[in-house]
Amino acid sequence: MLNKIIHTLGSKLIGHIISFVLIVLTTNLFGDEGKGLVSLFVFNVSLVVMITGFIGGPTLVYLIPRYNNKHLISLSYLWAIVGTLLGGFVLYSLDLINYSWLILLLISAVLQAFASANMMVLIGKEKIKTHNIITISQIVLLLIALLVFYFLVGLKDPISYIYAYLTASAGHLLLSAYFTVVAISKNNPTASVNLKETFTLGFYNQLGNVIQLLNYRFSYYIIKNQANLGTAAVGVYSTGIQIGEALWVISRSISLVQYSFISNSDNQEKSKQLTIDLIKLNFVAVLVGIIPFILIPESMYIMIFGADFGEVKTVLIYLSVGIVSNAVSSGFSHYFAGIGKPQINTIGSSIGLVFTVLLCVTLIPVYGIIGACIASSIAYTAACLFQFGYFLKTESVSLAQFKFTKSDFIRITNPKK
Repeated sequence: MLNKIIHTLGSKLIGHIISFVLIVLTTNLFGDEGKGLVSLFVFNVSLVVMITGFIGGPTLVYLIPRYNNKHLISLSYLWAIVGTLLGGFVLYSLDLINYSWLILLLISAVLQAFASANMMVLIGKEKIKTHNIITISQIVLLLIALLVFYFLVGLKDPISYIYAYLTASAGHLLLSAYFTVVAISKNNPTASVNLKETFTLGFYNQLGNVIQLLNYRFSYYIIKNQANLGTAAVGVYSTGIQIGEALWVISRSISLVQYSFISNSDNQEKSKQLTIDLIKLNFVAVLVGIIPFILIPESMYIMIFGADFGEVKTVLIYLSVGIVSNAVSSGFSHYFAGIGKPQINTIGSSIGLVFTVLLCVTLIPVYGIIGACIASSIAYTAACLFQFGYFLKTESVSLAQFKFTKSDFIRITNPKK
């Protein structure tokens, strides 16, 4: 267990270092306006991919050990095509995507949807190291492709990033497909796919993820449109958001291993105790990790990202409470998903989205980017508190169990004993 956590954390740290280089490149090459355009494009792709996960998606991690893998993947791929077209139509109808980039968005989304299904299969097979290597490869390819399109091909605007993103998506699919074929050739359950269970679990699980994504990014639309702050403001805000999310590399690494373990375990007591231990680890790690970012002077952010990005530090300060809350929430989310109760996460995310929408509409027109940060922090905390309360009530857990003890480390290193 600890070995998988360390490997995952190390892999994600490498990935986030490369991602940080990408952030620095995009801010310096494209400025706040271009960074905003890129952020909106990637967000729209992510939203479409989320729609494709309503059948299959992250729920594959739970289903793979139980049902015929080939049937599950075929079903996921088929819905990925339908979901991509549906998502693209919705975004275009709502005028949320530049028409000239629509085809590129659809191609990127379907490639990402196929690759995402493959990656969930690998997690379900507990191929965590393979999953991590593929993830790093995608980010490396994105960086290389961006450098090629911008400096060698000579595309000196945000379209160079879009082409690089498309290239990385194609590479991600090819690599993940190869390892998925190898993985499903062994220990493939023969049980027929339960369509009702697949759709029900997928719907609740992915609905929660879509709502959570809107919690993360809904403010982009309000900043750009309703508050009339423009794409440049989105560029500054999204840069702060991305740096803050980099801190979640710790909690997400831990929770990824937690999810894989719980989905393959039939001992709920051990799964419950593991969740408590890892949530405590999440809390401390992210809390300690955010302090340096708050202490770094504003001049340092300007030196790294450019003159347009001095407000990034302020964004991180106001987001800090939400960043820590979301790290804790990640542990609860993966527990409920791992035991087949994704609807709890959906309810929690919905509560957060209510706060997100109401507070964004209220605060952003008055306080601008700072209003968006306050709204996000409150929304993340509200969702986390709901999950925490539900966990205490339904799992017969007391607050005292969340105190730190010497036995925590032993259980984390070897939960099967």
